[in-house]
This record gives sequence, C-alpha cells and structure tokens, in this order.
Amino acid sequence: MSRIIIILGTVIVLPLITLVAILFFVLDNPDAYKQQASEMVFEETGNQLVIDGDITWRFFPPIAIDITGISLVDPMNQKTIVSLNQASVDLALIPLLFDNELSINGLSIDGLVIDAQIDKQGNTNWSKPKAQSAPDNASAQTSNTTAATTGTSAEQKNSATEPSTASSMSINIASVSVTDGQISYNDAQTQESYEISITRLQTTALVTNQPTDLTAELQVKDNQAGLSADIDIDGTIMLNDQLDVVTVKAFSIDADVDSKEYGQIPLALKIDAIINSTQGTANVQSLNLNTMGIELSSNMTVTDMDNVPAILLSLIHISEPTRQEAI
Repeated sequence: MSRIIIILGTVIVLPLITLVAILFFVLDNPDAYKQQASEMVFEETGNQLVIDGDITWRFFPPIAIDITGISLVDPMNQKTIVSLNQASVDLALIPLLFDNELSINGLSIDGLVIDAQIDKQGNTNWSKPKAQSAPDNASAQTSNTTAATTGTSAEQKNSATEPSTASSMSINIASVSVTDGQISYNDAQTQESYEISITRLQTTALVTNQPTDLTAELQVKDNQAGLSADIDIDGTIMLNDQLDVVTVKAFSIDADVDSKEYGQIPLALKIDAIINSTQGTANVQSLNLNTMGIELSSNMTVTDMDNVPAILLSLIHISEPTRQEAI
C-alpha cells in the first residue's frame, strides 16, 4: 500500500517540479526561456527538461499558460522518465506580483507518462547526483582526481539540501486534475513491478500542511503477484513542507481485484494513517477491511518499509459470514 501511495504522490510531485520551473521563466518570452527552465529542472532533479511543443500564455488576469510536448529525460541513457502531452496552468496575478507567491488557480495535466526505475544497486532514475548526470561536464568530471571528485560530491550534497529560491516560495494550487495517465514502476532489487493507468485524478486545493480532498479512478497491475484491480479512491491527504510525510484521513478504496488464483475479489478499505517515506514508517491508526463478507478492523505500525517491512498488527474486530451467507 505504501508503494502505491508513494507512486501516486509522484504523479503530482514530479510534474509539479517541472511545471514550476517553467513558470518562473516564461513571463517575458516563453519560448526564449526553455534553456533556463531546463537548467533549473536539472538543478532540482539531475535530469534534462525537454520542451518539444510551445509555451503560450495571456497576460491579463487570470494569467494562463499552456504547455505542450514536455518530457524529463535521463541524460545518461536519454530515456524518458516523465512526459506530458499537455498542461494548462491558471495563475493568480496579485500574489505573483506583490507577495512573491506562486498561487495556481488550476492545474490540468493530460497524457501523463511516468517510468520510475530502481536498478540493482538501489539507484533511481528520477533523482541522481549531478556529478554523475551533467550532460555537458561528464567527460571533464571523469578526469578529476579522486580527492577533487569527493570534494565536489560533498559540496553538491550540501547544496542539494539547501532550499533554492523556487523551493522557498509558497506554492498554493487551488485544484489539480490529471487525465489519461500511465505510470510504470520497476525495482530490480526487489523484483517489484507495478503498472497504473489513471482515468481521472482530481484534488481540491493542494497546499502543504493543509488537508486536500482527492478522488481518482485507477487501474492497477502488480506484475510480481499476478494481480490487477479497478480502483476508486475517495479521501483526504495532507503533505508536509518536505513532501516526505503523507497523512491520510477517511481514505476510502473500493476495488475489484482480479487474481489468477482466486478470481474476482471485491474489496472495500478505509484507512487513517501517517506515512513517513524518509523514515520508512507507517502508523496506521485505523484500518477497516471488508471483502467477501469478512469484516476486519485493526491498527498497525510498519517500519523499515524500504527493506523488509516489520509489521506490528493489533486486531480490534473480525467477523466472518454466517454459514447461510457463505452459501
């Protein structure tokens, strides 16, 4: 479950980093600032931003920006990590001019594709040391001495932890809409492999440290387990400033699971939980599961989610169908 929540979070976070970088450089001449936007994305992610389409806008309120043909590319192998067919952004003018605040009235993303990969060494394709991924300086860096390389890496690590001008600005998105999305996640270490198709994902105001209502229609495949499911999601989420703690409240998941071994299984799940991706922990304060006439209520604590998760489960209530209901 934590893996899927993290993947869903990526749907918002990675495209948002890309779009925010673009917005800071388009107010004079949008197409002229593609290179600057690409450099800013590289500073944040270590990957290359490619804009094959156009950036267009209107000046009078509300400021609206349309961007087409966006992709985030791994500079080491030129493979696409994230791509967007089209993104539309409506900006609030007054906060941008007078408060240095990027306030977005609406963000719509269509044709989102994310290919998230973790190799056997545990390296991800969406975030990497700049010394290893800089497309223009790769050959020069390989000729540096070991001491110089070590010093550079330490400086880069420190600079990566310092807030940039962009990240220090307040971000307020009134609503987010994602349609026609495709996400793949493959972990060569654990052999985990997921595919997610997003028919529709909609949020209310997305502001850190404030609750956000989220609804979604998804199709999910777990290739390792041989499972697939049609899923409807409805609930409230909240992200902290560092985007590493997710709080979910009254989070409802209704799914029709297709198992090769057991066939069709209806499942209804309601969760209240706090998930910390940095610490690799989840505190599930309330979990209610209803499937095939079986009802289960519990709470649990999960640790070491990035390796071999340790689960401490406390059953509060469990009921099974009567013999007549089972028949």
